[in-house]
Amino acid sequence: YYKLGCRLFEVDFSLSKEGQIIAYHDYWKKPTLDEFYSRKIKGSNFIYLDPTTVANMLFGSDNWYLIPDSKVSAILVIDSICKETKKHNLNCIDRVLPMAYNKIDIENFKNRGFTKIIIATYRDNMSSHTLNTLMYFYKNIIYSVMVPDYKKYSLLLPIAQKLNINVYIHTI
Repeated sequence: YYKLGCRLFEVDFSLSKEGQIIAYHDYWKKPTLDEFYSRKIKGSNFIYLDPTTVANMLFGSDNWYLIPDSKVSAILVIDSICKETKKHNLNCIDRVLPMAYNKIDIENFKNRGFTKIIIATYRDNMSSHTLNTLMYFYKNIIYSVMVPDYKKYSLLLPIAQKLNINVYIHTI
């Protein structure tokens, strides 16, 4: 997709049975690291991702951005990726758009220096009122809001436009 012009990539992160962070969507299955790295992936252009691999990829190209969707602690995943990027003298704040699932995540990311954050509403079933309040309060650092069903948040769109916040629909 990079060759097609995509520059924002959302990657799901979960934990292996050993407690290591891996790019894996089905968080309830928790493969061992051996199982994870030995699985066959359809197509030859896919690679296995973990925080070290992501940091190496970020170092190798300066025009794409990671959106980590954490199936575990969002802070744990961000801290792990940032630790790896420091090994390349990269500031992860410049290349990672953290996905916050609640006010605590937003505060933690803000305290770590992130100036662009995505709010994901699907995990905590966030109400429109709560989301609107968060958008007004954190309007200077919210880059985007991800909603699972635009009908539920139909009143959000005019408010987001007024605050110059992007909205996208989570379709899966």
